[in-house]
Amino acid sequence: MVRANIWKNSFQWNCSESDRFMKKHILVVDDDESIRSSLRKILTGSGFDVTVAESGESAGSAFGSADLLILDLNLPIQDGWDVLGFVNSEYPLLPVIVITGLADQLDERTIPGASAFLEKPIEVPLLLLTVEKVLSQTPEARMAEHDRLPGQWALPASRRHSEPRQKIGIRKFRTS
Repeated sequence: MVRANIWKNSFQWNCSESDRFMKKHILVVDDDESIRSSLRKILTGSGFDVTVAESGESAGSAFGSADLLILDLNLPIQDGWDVLGFVNSEYPLLPVIVITGLADQLDERTIPGASAFLEKPIEVPLLLLTVEKVLSQTPEARMAEHDRLPGQWALPASRRHSEPRQKIGIRKFRTS
């Protein structure tokens, strides 16, 4: 769920004049249709081009054209951990904002290669501020971040031998 009570296009208001005319492309990968739909609406309304996918596999070649990836860790089939590993090895300059409904997964020491972390339900002002911050990162800073990773990206030790987790915290709301 994305909370969107009152929000303004903070990204458009806080960025420079030249940045406003350069639309950034954001790829959202989340298996929950309501999350994908909400994020698309919010981000498109804030001036971004948005592509949504329900899995890493369905995102296909969109990774190569994205300026930012918003990735849920709890995906079916190929989970978000696998997608994050793929992105870090194949697209090291692509910044990733990790989103999850499982707060115990949000530890930047155990999620190498992610630029930022957001817990569901996502607060819109925090989302837009995080997107703005991550997109303002220079390629040099992103490369330095990537160079701090071990030579080969590996699934964090805390996830290697754990049991599959039940999804919790995903709620469907009736819209009128």
